[in-house]
Amino acid sequence: MNISVRDVNAEVFREFKAAVAMRGTKLGSAVSMALKHWLECRQATAGKKGSLLDLKSVDFGPGSEKWSSEIDETLYGGRLH
Repeated sequence: MNISVRDVNAEVFREFKAAVAMRGTKLGSAVSMALKHWLECRQATAGKKGSLLDLKSVDFGPGSEKWSSEIDETLYGGRLH
């Protein structure tokens, strides 16, 4: 399906598009995944105040397995033990 969307934040869209390209995914597929995730989050929190324990994990695909460690290294200057 071809669609047009108005009032999208240009900077957010550029970052999203770049991340999608680096992952090697088609933009339409990534938008569909984001929309599905948004709907699932809304359904999970409908009528609830929510808890961090209610959050579901998200698979960001190949190459993302070590992101947590890499982010820790970047933020804190080394591996945390």
